[in-house]
Amino acid sequence: MTFMKTSTKGALIILWLVFVLRGLFYAAILPVWEGYDEPYHFASIQYVVANGKPPSLQTRISREVSASFHVLPLPWMLRLHGISPPLYTHDDFWKLTADQRAELQKSLHQIPRDWANEPSREAPLNYEAQQPPLYYFLFSIPLRLAQDRSLESRVLILRLISIVVASFALPIGYLIVKRVTGQSTIALAIVGLATMMPELFIDISRVGNECLALFIYTGIIYLAVRVAEGPGQFHKVPFLGCLVGSGLLTKAYFVTALPAVLALALWCYWKWPRERRQLLSFSAIGLVSIFVIAGPWYWHVHHLTGSWSGLARESIVSSSPLGMMSQILHVNWISGIKSIVLSHIWFGAWSFLRVPEGWYAVFGIIFAFASLGLLVSLYKHFKRKDYGRVSVAPSTGYLVVLLSFCGFFGLGLGYDILLTYVSVGVSSSTGWYMYCLIVPELLLLYYGLQAVLPRRAHAWILPSLTTAFFLLDAYGIYFLLVPYYTGLIFHLGATGQVAPARAADLWRVGTAEIVQRLLINKPTGMTPGAFHVLWFLTVLGSTWVVIRAWAQLRVPETR
Repeated sequence: MTFMKTSTKGALIILWLVFVLRGLFYAAILPVWEGYDEPYHFASIQYVVANGKPPSLQTRISREVSASFHVLPLPWMLRLHGISPPLYTHDDFWKLTADQRAELQKSLHQIPRDWANEPSREAPLNYEAQQPPLYYFLFSIPLRLAQDRSLESRVLILRLISIVVASFALPIGYLIVKRVTGQSTIALAIVGLATMMPELFIDISRVGNECLALFIYTGIIYLAVRVAEGPGQFHKVPFLGCLVGSGLLTKAYFVTALPAVLALALWCYWKWPRERRQLLSFSAIGLVSIFVIAGPWYWHVHHLTGSWSGLARESIVSSSPLGMMSQILHVNWISGIKSIVLSHIWFGAWSFLRVPEGWYAVFGIIFAFASLGLLVSLYKHFKRKDYGRVSVAPSTGYLVVLLSFCGFFGLGLGYDILLTYVSVGVSSSTGWYMYCLIVPELLLLYYGLQAVLPRRAHAWILPSLTTAFFLLDAYGIYFLLVPYYTGLIFHLGATGQVAPARAADLWRVGTAEIVQRLLINKPTGMTPGAFHVLWFLTVLGSTWVVIRAWAQLRVPETR
């Protein structure tokens, strides 16, 4: 028993290390500004450093970031932001001569450091000023300490810190799954599966507040799971309130946690009638904590914009909520849900690269079967108390937590689809937001697949999913991201699609040349040798996760 505990602890530490290594690798291959909205998040942090307060929606990005738009190869999305020429997408950059590319790199290093504290003299405005301020104040500390470094070094430093912050969700996630399932092997397998999901790393390996949101939301789920265990854990409700308040100061989508926490409180109120007074006392303290921590910010936002979230699109339509609701029947909900699923499975950063449709079809079928199985399993659980094929059935309290947080977050994404349609006429939302709830999502996915598969196949679910995401990760990196960022493939025609590279193309150029191209506009300390070491360790660690997932088939469950 002692050996098993040591082995479990060691495996979790290795998984944690692999998570960080994979994040570092993604941070190393993603060009500057390629992460979703990265230049605007970075400019918001710069504004806090320079002014000691968050920017407003009328604040322009820094002069330094604006100048970099004219000399860096930019993601495909930025060409739509009204940036004055010259502007070079990755496609344009690699069509220049070597001398022209070298001149642009020289111009990047000649941008004055003082411009980081000055507003740009041209468009665009910084739309990320709509975000709550906690992430920007926290990350202003390392940026202030690193402000004498080059722009590319500062971006990489903030990316690395983002990865470390996000990585703390891994051990917390392990504790969540361990408590819900009672089995450490399943807990390790699920956090190992999360470690193999490529879109998660595309999301957190950038300058942006998703890393802090992932950490806080995972902490919220852990505390909610503990509270659902009974009156002996009700004293954790005030701490739950503090985390929810902190989340509300990180991302507006933490508003969806409020009804989920209320659902948990109501369930506890119904389940343990003798401890209702105790629950109400702790709930009152938790509610006060939320209002004290996040209330002033949201009151300020409502006073300025008329909306409680502060989102620019919501501010536009807040004057006619009934008119917005009347558009529900006009929204293409199938298209909106498809956009969430696609961008949750794999979406190639801000150049919006996509893997072939077959990949999405496979994972879409898996998610659809899991959803169907989950509905059947829940019906049996709540109506007939029959768990059917589910071999590791969660308690009702744990189900309340998982379903409430994921369900209300899903409704929030539905509201975002509606808001996007009303404001810009497009039925879509962003699936990478869902990674803040990756642990409860994977738990529900696991239970759903158990319900539709025979019991003898249950042990194969998590290893198979881990392998599938490992293959998706490898395909996305080596046949789309790396080839596109090194000028081997390009956007084609009016559709803007990018065809994946062929193995022959990669072989023809060679590893040495590909690495040299990847290191353009990266810190000088990132040498080809250092990159090769990071690359090797990342491949080794990822392979270890897959091998261990299959090895778990022969290991008895430990509690």
